Amino acid sequence: MQNTLADLKTYLSWRVLDSFAPFDAANAQPPRWKRCAGYASELLGGALGRKYVEKTLTAVARQRARTIVEAIENAMQREIEGMDSMPAEIRKQTVQKLRAVVNKVGYPDKWKDDSAVEVRRDDFAGNVIRLREWAVNQEVSKIGRPAESVEWGTPVTGVEVRYDPHRNEIEVPAGILQSPLFSRNGERAWDFAGIGAMVGQELTRDWWDAAEAKQFDARRSCPPDVAGVRLALAAFLNTQPNARSGDAHAPQQRFFVSYGQMRCDSRPGEGPEQGRRVNGLLADLPEFQQAFSCKAASKARACTVW
Repeated sequence: MQNTLADLKTYLSWRVLDSFAPFDAANAQPPRWKRCAGYASELLGGALGRKYVEKTLTAVARQRARTIVEAIENAMQREIEGMDSMPAEIRKQTVQKLRAVVNKVGYPDKWKDDSAVEVRRDDFAGNVIRLREWAVNQEVSKIGRPAESVEWGTPVTGVEVRYDPHRNEIEVPAGILQSPLFSRNGERAWDFAGIGAMVGQELTRDWWDAAEAKQFDARRSCPPDVAGVRLALAAFLNTQPNARSGDAHAPQQRFFVSYGQMRCDSRPGEGPEQGRRVNGLLADLPEFQQAFSCKAASKARACTVW
């Protein structure tokens, strides 16, 4: 059976209408405020992000976050250069890749200009259609042009750190540069234990492909969450004069206490799992045992970042 032009018009009209009703009887609709917020985030991400940044992230705080990301990468470089199990050529290539990571922190240096799109208070459906059309045209305009490194894949209001191994870039949006992971007063131990550990975790999660991992002994590699904490601690200590001399454990103690405090919550459904994410992760780390002069109940976790 061959479809007529009228059939195709009817089908496309139905698809447009269906896109405005993505929920059915089997899936309860979220509250209206949540649906509206979702549309605003999806279609007005740039405008929403600019307003959000004006209220939540100063230029000074953004630079502080950027410094933390760079400190984590410096700690990674020292870790790589000290890996005797990795062939020298692989170490060299890995450092080059690390130094080429594009750090996107807080918000884009250049915002997209969506001022030409007409947005009216009394035309929700029309607003959605016009904004989606504008977004499609933005994507089509990229065809045949080199990829722009200024593009973000994460909303500025997002609450996750994301490393893209294909583009070799890390995004730390303004949405996550808030309490409890990022302090308002610039407490270094808190910031490194929070956002620093997340950056370290993401950078080490998808760093190696299967072929690269086979070229050195990766059997002793830490899980990403442990690697993130160890990198963050190393980066933090590198900012503390004389932190490694004598019995000066105070910086290490501040770091671990900060890590535990910011993850001390009572979110529904977490139960004892949240406690294990702190106690289970930290208790058998050699650095934690040394900082608090613990008697190791079990053998310390003898893993490396890689």
